Amino acid sequence: MNEKSTVVPTSVKASKKHIPEISADWQKCVSRVYAFSKDNRLRQFSFKLLPRIITTRKELKRYNMANDDLFTRCWNPDSIEHTFRSCHNSMHFYNLTLRWFIGMYNIEIDLSGDQFVRYMFTENGSLSNLTPLQKRRLDILLVYQKQYIYNCNVFGKNLNLDEFTNKIFPQWKIENCSLL
Repeated sequence: MNEKSTVVPTSVKASKKHIPEISADWQKCVSRVYAFSKDNRLRQFSFKLLPRIITTRKELKRYNMANDDLFTRCWNPDSIEHTFRSCHNSMHFYNLTLRWFIGMYNIEIDLSGDQFVRYMFTENGSLSNLTPLQKRRLDILLVYQKQYIYNCNVFGKNLNLDEFTNKIFPQWKIENCSLL
């Protein structure tokens, strides 16, 4: 009976609205979350990000748990869209970490604009010049970026590339060990 159900969960509708590329195969997106990390914290964060159930200042204000809904780094109204897609500080940090990754491997990839969001939840054949290890590390980097940005926002910290790179290396080691 459940297999014949045509009711689409609200979280799936919201995700499809904001990231149309995932509308083709929601199950594939969910399985991709399992594929790109063995770390339960990253998986849990991704499972909250995909259906857009991450708490931001906007929600905290709605439930009278915060006095305002302003993003701590740029003082614009906070939301999932703003935090991960339109905040100038977040976009600058995405570009910094991506340039750092490109420089580390001396490769050329283009994940400009919203492509990094799409890449995270969809298969992307345009990165065929990367080795499997580089693709794996890029997957983890993109998810870890979002978790780092979110955590910095929650704790009122500034984004710091040095701090981020010091945290991503152990994460890569953990993921590589889990592949054995």
